[in-house]
Amino acid sequence: MEFLESRFGECPAEVATALEGLADLEKLRRLRREVFKAGTLAEALAAVATATAEVRA
Repeated sequence: MEFLESRFGECPAEVATALEGLADLEKLRRLRREVFKAGTLAEALAAVATATAEVRA
């Protein structure tokens, strides 16, 4: 969440909620890399949605 804020200036509340259920350290590392590579906030949010979809399923 801090990375999203520092990179894009914001971290929507729904992202924080979605990330709460993600406990797998390797998935979090992959997500961090994807967010780092994202060129826009929309791309970063898409990466978060993909990473957290398995948790919600």
